[in-house]
Amino acid sequence: MRLGGKTLLVVVALLMASAGACRAQQGRLAWSDWETDAVQRLGAQQASRLLVHVEAEASGESRNALPVILVALARVAKWDILRVNLDPSVDRAARQDEILGFLAERIATARGEGYRQIVVSGLAQGASVALAASTLPGVDASIGLAPTLASAHATGGDFQSWAKLLQGARARRIAGFLFAGDPHDDSAQRRAAGLRRALQDSKAAWLVIDRPPDLEGPGAPRSGRFARRFRDCLLQFLDTVDPGPGEARCNTSSGYAIGADIRIPKFNAALKLPRHADPAFAPFWGRWEGDDEAGDYLIAEAIKAKPRSLSYRLAFSPRPLWQPPLEPGMHIVDFELDGTGKRLFLKPDKATIVTLRLQEPDVLEYEVRPVDDGRQGQGRQGQDNARMLLRKRSDR
Repeated sequence: MRLGGKTLLVVVALLMASAGACRAQQGRLAWSDWETDAVQRLGAQQASRLLVHVEAEASGESRNALPVILVALARVAKWDILRVNLDPSVDRAARQDEILGFLAERIATARGEGYRQIVVSGLAQGASVALAASTLPGVDASIGLAPTLASAHATGGDFQSWAKLLQGARARRIAGFLFAGDPHDDSAQRRAAGLRRALQDSKAAWLVIDRPPDLEGPGAPRSGRFARRFRDCLLQFLDTVDPGPGEARCNTSSGYAIGADIRIPKFNAALKLPRHADPAFAPFWGRWEGDDEAGDYLIAEAIKAKPRSLSYRLAFSPRPLWQPPLEPGMHIVDFELDGTGKRLFLKPDKATIVTLRLQEPDVLEYEVRPVDDGRQGQGRQGQDNARMLLRKRSDR
């Protein structure tokens, strides 16, 4: 969508009316302010990028928390963040040209300040605006998290909507993430296919992730698990030098996605349970890995068999944005086999028990809970029990 004469007039009006960040007023289309709580503002000369995040669902002066993945990216890659807030009462479809005009003005100002790379992002309703912003001058990349565009029921309707939205895209990189259980629309599969078809005809490098596993519902794109799995992938996509047009690939089997920050010794698939060990330990042998919704990552690796216990190397990488900061770490602990033969347990103190329970041949449940607590899923002082599913790692 190219800016026409009407939109240019809107831009001129905004330039005259706006000096720096604009605060919300009754009937105001949009306003912007710098994010300084989640990240430190570095300024155009020190920041590697400016992220312009479109928020379309907060009202008045309220602000939703930024998706964890955006804050994690900004911190690790030294980005500044400018938040653009849209009045939720505004008909975004009818006033899209005006909204894009506002974004164009803020982007032009940022370029004038010296920002060399500008990425526009959005979540849900803001994601469709962020994808449309790929048509604006000065935008290097657009990221849409669970975009809500897709109301047509006829076959191909989503493709036509996406194609119209992305007509004339100038950004060299466009990424879209779609999730199962999206409350705004029940056609996630069609949306992803429509977005892919629309992007195939563009000159951009593009990335479409369709319903990634274990990430479902409206909270998925805000979750630590999403940040854990896709932070490195998205950063690599944005950092690729001179990407050619076409579909990019996303690697979630290395790096931060699998807790590489722990620096655990290299996995040795040849390490087997010793012959003298109790055969009951055999199902628990190996390296088991997994994360939880918050983005904590755990590795439990059996490294030694004793007459009545298995020694495990427990390696932990804390969730993204953990406060106060916590470094990844490792401990060697001994788990004993209980009477059922399907569970190992450890009592680190009188009040707590840690268990490893075999759910399936390749799935181990890790749980920490109070010893004397009888309430389901609830620990001392009203805290939830820590629980995580770990999958057995094979030779790779």
